[in-house]
Amino acid sequence: ADHASDLFLLGLLSVMDAILDQPLEVILAGLPVRHEIKEALLTRTGVYRDVLDIVIANERANWEEVSALASKLGIKEREFPALYISAVDWSTALRRGVRLVATS
Repeated sequence: ADHASDLFLLGLLSVMDAILDQPLEVILAGLPVRHEIKEALLTRTGVYRDVLDIVIANERANWEEVSALASKLGIKEREFPALYISAVDWSTALRRGVRLVATS
């Protein structure tokens, strides 16, 4: 599996319910998304659960959970903030690119 693509999609879909104002179950029902992604988003289980949980813990400033999950995922805790910021920057740049294409 291409984990980078799966993780990008996981992050993107994790906020779709708020963006579209629909339950995530309804959104995902109509999309051809890998089972592992749906599993993490809908039941908080499976191979991507810890990745989703560490991002949520970071956003909630739950540093104890970030530390535990970083260890579990094999990420050096001191490197996680830079990884998170890099992902946010990349996502922001992608959204800007999509917006520019959509308005041209």
